[in-house]
Amino acid sequence: MNLKSKKIGVIIAAIVGGTIIAGGSCVGCVACVAGMTSNSESETQTSEAANEINFESNSENSVMSVDTDKVYTVDDFCTLFNTEDDFASNHSNTVFKISATIVEKKDISYLSVNFDSRVKSVKWENEYRLTCKFKDRDDIKDLKEGDKITVSGKLFTFATTGIVLNDCELLSVESIDAESSDIEPEKIPEPRETASGKSDKSVEDIMTIEAVSVRNDKTGNWKYSGFSESGLDISEYALSYYKEYFEADDEIHAVINFADKTTARISCGGEMLFVTVYEYVDGEEHDADLIFSGNIISDYIVYTDNGDIEVVDIPQPETVTAPPETTPITTVTTTAATTTTSVTTAATTPNVITYVLNTGTKKIHRSSCRDVAKIASHNYATTTDFDKALSDGYTTCGHCF
Repeated sequence: MNLKSKKIGVIIAAIVGGTIIAGGSCVGCVACVAGMTSNSESETQTSEAANEINFESNSENSVMSVDTDKVYTVDDFCTLFNTEDDFASNHSNTVFKISATIVEKKDISYLSVNFDSRVKSVKWENEYRLTCKFKDRDDIKDLKEGDKITVSGKLFTFATTGIVLNDCELLSVESIDAESSDIEPEKIPEPRETASGKSDKSVEDIMTIEAVSVRNDKTGNWKYSGFSESGLDISEYALSYYKEYFEADDEIHAVINFADKTTARISCGGEMLFVTVYEYVDGEEHDADLIFSGNIISDYIVYTDNGDIEVVDIPQPETVTAPPETTPITTVTTTAATTTTSVTTAATTPNVITYVLNTGTKKIHRSSCRDVAKIASHNYATTTDFDKALSDGYTTCGHCF
């Protein structure tokens, strides 16, 4: 606050006191004395007034003053982003304090807690979400959803629906006892009649690495992660994986089990997760054009409301066979006087073989091969020219050849 503003503040105080004389001096009025007795008090008042004035400003060139000692609620903090253009850029690395109730905790890949806001973004037309990221898992290992905490952290970035504080420190925790809370626990729906199992196992038991982007992915939504433990049903971990690793519902994740040589494709639609397990193709995690190109092994739907697992039948692809050919049959009839030769035709076994191609794995299968049913529809093709398929780079299946 400049000197001119301070003088204005003193003059205003004098006017309120009601006694002004020529030349700007007064006869010891209470208001003037109060305004001049302490420079520190005056500076504090004018500073607070300046904050309020700048807070309401929405000029592209203005940068508002912020109170870094204030403990903000999530809604108050998110409101700042609607008040000033490029607030995150203007205040990058500024330390803010937030007090809020945890709605989601991620302590495997992102070491973070999330808070929801009722403030809708003017720019993006959706409600903000605040994420606080920590450096050490020990900082948040004892936290749980529903706890009210106070944290401090550096403003890092502003996304379409989220605001991020980095390098957070936990200042206080008010743990909520679920049994004594007045909030009724969310009712979990009864198991569906079609459910074959439950997705209730923790992904923390099988992996501790982050999900990373897939090379050559043009959507920006594909990620992959992996683990190596034989004999696991990934559908039983899918719900936990979704809660821990998904940052948005339009993401598609590849979860590779290097022990079983399988790749699980996990995507979200409404209140369902779609989990398709493929045969792993060597190096597919490094190329979006190759990922999910193996034969389909199994297919599931996992419901996010209660973890129900439904098994999806894999459709049997139709094989196209050539029509049977006819070959001439010569019949010779001999009598005592003459010999008659007649030619007729009859259906015989076709001599043209139709092979099934997996365009993803570049494998040739016989139509009777057990792996044909596992080929995804977009990778399914047929041919009758075996030699041409070989020249095109296809190799024979190890099961049927």
